[in-house]
Amino acid sequence: MKTHQNRAAGPDGPRERGIQEYFAMMIRGKWIIGVTFLAVLIATILFTKLTPPTYHATAKVLLSAGEGRGALFLDAVRTDGVKNVIQNELEILNSRALMDSAGAALLRMKYLDDAKGELMPLVLPSPDDPTKPEFAPLPLVSGRIAGSVEFDPVRDSDIITITAKSQNPREAALLANTFAEAYRDRNIYMSRAKSRSFREFLEAQAREKRKALEETENSLQNYMENQGVVSLDDESKRMIDQLAELEAARDATDINLKEMQNTLASYHAQLPQQETNVARVVGEANDTYIRQMQEQLSRLEVQRDMAVVQNPSSAGREILNEKVKEIDQQIASVRLKLQTRTDDYLRTLTPSQGAGADAAEYLKSVKQKILETEISVSALAAKKKALSEAISDYERKFDRIPSKSVALARLQRARLSNEKLYLMVEEKYNEANITEQSNIGYIEIIERAAVPLSPSSPKTFVNLALGIVLGLGLGVAIAFAKEFLDVRVQSPEDLKRYGFPSLTPIGNIDNEIERLGGPKIAARDKAVDAHLVTLSFPFSSIAESYRQMRTNLQFAKIGRPIRSVLVTSPSPGEGKSTTASNLGIAFAQTGKRVLLVDADLRRPTLGTMFRITGGAGLSELLSGKERVRNVIRETKVENLHFVSSGEIPPNPAEVLGSDAMRDFIDSMTKEYDLVLFDSSPVLAVTDPAVISTMVDGTILVAAAGKVRLQDLQQASEVLEGVGGKVAGVVLNGFDAQKAYGLSFRRGGKHGRLGYGTSYYRSKSPGDGAGTEAGAKGKSPTAVA
Repeated sequence: MKTHQNRAAGPDGPRERGIQEYFAMMIRGKWIIGVTFLAVLIATILFTKLTPPTYHATAKVLLSAGEGRGALFLDAVRTDGVKNVIQNELEILNSRALMDSAGAALLRMKYLDDAKGELMPLVLPSPDDPTKPEFAPLPLVSGRIAGSVEFDPVRDSDIITITAKSQNPREAALLANTFAEAYRDRNIYMSRAKSRSFREFLEAQAREKRKALEETENSLQNYMENQGVVSLDDESKRMIDQLAELEAARDATDINLKEMQNTLASYHAQLPQQETNVARVVGEANDTYIRQMQEQLSRLEVQRDMAVVQNPSSAGREILNEKVKEIDQQIASVRLKLQTRTDDYLRTLTPSQGAGADAAEYLKSVKQKILETEISVSALAAKKKALSEAISDYERKFDRIPSKSVALARLQRARLSNEKLYLMVEEKYNEANITEQSNIGYIEIIERAAVPLSPSSPKTFVNLALGIVLGLGLGVAIAFAKEFLDVRVQSPEDLKRYGFPSLTPIGNIDNEIERLGGPKIAARDKAVDAHLVTLSFPFSSIAESYRQMRTNLQFAKIGRPIRSVLVTSPSPGEGKSTTASNLGIAFAQTGKRVLLVDADLRRPTLGTMFRITGGAGLSELLSGKERVRNVIRETKVENLHFVSSGEIPPNPAEVLGSDAMRDFIDSMTKEYDLVLFDSSPVLAVTDPAVISTMVDGTILVAAAGKVRLQDLQQASEVLEGVGGKVAGVVLNGFDAQKAYGLSFRRGGKHGRLGYGTSYYRSKSPGDGAGTEAGAKGKSPTAVA
């Protein structure tokens, strides 16, 4: 026999609920579901009606991959390496600086409609501001913008949508467009950062060189007027021209060198934070062979330039061309060697990595750009050094000019040098200015926001749909929670789920008696208590349920035929005495000889139900005061005999556990077909546990909707713990409508609760036929 623990839980816990049980749970909780649904739906409707309408306007910007985008070194690197350009742009869009720019633009506009003087709500001051300003301060406007705009990248594209929301449709469109313009203007400004820095540098150089040129021209003019010297000899003029050319070339190289150094500094500043040692590695990188070749190349270029400068006339042109050609060949050879060595050097410093491809490629590109710039800086420095050396040679020759012409020569040399350098700087400045203005960034507004015609929220139909779903879901969840938290046994399915054998559910007897006119019959016929429905109302549905219980008990699998049965319950007031009486009558109506024993020596009630009072009973029999023949009494039901409890002894448990009790049971099971014992509640006293060891089976009566599962489990454990056999559980006072939520009669192996009423409709329970038939001992089955 399985223990109760295995019966209640099984190897995998309680049996899972079926779909029908879940449906029944929802039907039982229909009022909870309905009230919750209506509450949520009403709240949703009120929320939808009371929420002010909100309008959304959307502008679209494109991140183009044009020249403007390629102007920024790191942007170009990231497009080839780390795939995070869109994410970077989203961070820029959410930056406080951009919010401030858009806020400043809105404060400059102020009005939605200039003609009507309608202010934008975004720029209105806070009503809590004690200073009562005309417009809101910029930080407040920026904060409002931050809460009113959203950004979303379009999947598989370089497009970002800028969506603005407002309770005013015109303000929503104006905010989206203003923010898009501020974003584009910022991008243009940042894209021009490098070219703007170079242009400003050249602009300063041009002012400086122009001032120097004007000073030298004035000095030359004054000297010529004061000294009366107006010209130099041809040799001096040629030397001055050569020196001016070399000095202009040196100064131009110096300007290019400063530009390249600024570029290198910006590259170092843009290195990723996670590679702080890259700059150090690159700065320490040095190759003596490359440096020597750069110096050699610079000397050859200066030598070629000097050869051209020293022979400006057509005389000796053929010889000059041969000499320049020879120098150009040497320059090409040195450049080829320098390029090869530089490429090899870069590969050694920026090896290809197999893992972390994106990050490795990005760092490789950064290093390569920096190294290339370092090499260019070295080349320019070498060229400047070579030019300075050539100028030094010419200055030594310059000192040999006659002393009276030296001052004029120096002034002529300074004027020519400054003039050439100023013209070169001015040309570069104009080029840089054009380059800066032509850089329009990489942000393009491809679609401006239009004024929305209808609000985007609240969405009435969507809110109602969500309210319906949420209301139903919440109602069902509350109903299920109530069911799962309820530890009371409500239906036969609850018993089955925890492994308890259910004999037959019994309906509410009091309601059935009231429906069938029981009080009138009870007032007319005092033979038995009206609760003995199998006798008083043999054609009722509850009487049929007891007959079904009789059948189920006969086929209960407890190991042997049932001749003695104990009827008890976990707690008082669950209907065990009524069940025992009606079950005994049901067996007697089939012709079996039944002995009903009131073994409740605490609070006996069977005698009252059968209207049998006084006389000796079970306690007198077991104490030896009376013989069996003297305590057995006949009842109004044929084949049903009764033994009352007798006087209540001081020690009921000892009396019931005596050998006399065991002998009494053995002798009665030989004389009667069935012996039924009504006993005290299991959890209240030990009496039923003692008797359960002497009988063939025990029936536990549980009040539906009242008995707790743990009480039923504990009662079963008590009985089985002493060796008793639980034949089944009777769910008493079962209300199908309450348990299943519907008004229907339920049939099945647990009992046909509506069978008796419908089948025996020809007999009126109010005419007393049922009582008469029961008194005469005729079975309702036989009558049918």
